[in-house]
Amino acid sequence: MARRAQDGSLSMKTPENWNFLAAKGRVISGSPDGGMGFIFTAFAGNPMLQGVIGIRFLPPDRTLPLILTGFGHRNPQVVSNTPDRATMAQCPSQAGNRCDAADLLAEWTSKGGVECVGAFKLVNLLPGITGQWSSIIAGIWGPKKDFSRYYPALEEVAAALAIND
Repeated sequence: MARRAQDGSLSMKTPENWNFLAAKGRVISGSPDGGMGFIFTAFAGNPMLQGVIGIRFLPPDRTLPLILTGFGHRNPQVVSNTPDRATMAQCPSQAGNRCDAADLLAEWTSKGGVECVGAFKLVNLLPGITGQWSSIIAGIWGPKKDFSRYYPALEEVAAALAIND
């Protein structure tokens, strides 16, 4: 189903029964039970503190469990953490600051009780002069027991994201 953010900042296709929350070029969309979905968004530090940095800077593998827990998921565990040195090298010229970036594979239990696995890119911009830092996350997730069955559809959802500059 074709979807568009109310503010016109992005569009994408998702399964019809998925929740869809999008604005300002950011989106979180997923099945009602939280068992599969897509995310492309940013946070200023700890997402549970509504955009206010409540903790010191954390590397991506320690930030992802906070984000997943902030969405109501349980027992998040990072099972693979691959630093993204190319993104880290580009951050000063692209984002105006150094960053810590990684490709992460994680497992958790969704808020609806589904055992999930997900793949994410997480970029944490290091604290600036004010001490604040931020995270940018993009990824897909699905049921752990048959993720390969859902992967083509999840890949299609991710590829359908179009940001309106």
